[in-house]
Amino acid sequence: VAFQFFPKSMRVTHEQYGFKPKNAHADGFIAAKIIARSATGIDFEDRDIWMFEDTVDNLSLPHGMGWNTAHVHYGKALEELPEHVHDQIETLTDYLRRFRVLDIRPSENLDIL
Repeated sequence: VAFQFFPKSMRVTHEQYGFKPKNAHADGFIAAKIIARSATGIDFEDRDIWMFEDTVDNLSLPHGMGWNTAHVHYGKALEELPEHVHDQIETLTDYLRRFRVLDIRPSENLDIL
């Protein structure tokens, strides 16, 4: 789903960091912040950043960095959220609908695949 909304130039992939576990290093998270700042010109505050992840353990480091975290549960919601998880949603699409982001369509000219 994320590929529909974010151009390739704004994605950080697991492959770029040697397939290191997301919950074992902050390299990819730091790179994502730098890429977002470079692409938008906005110097994001950590408290304004959201990390969406379907593996709860992978949200620990972003939480420790001061980011907001959301567990994407795909229909298997947690009964109780761990301390490092601020929210949970069924799909990323559901979260984007909260902000009416889906009313905005990516440009056909974006390199999104």
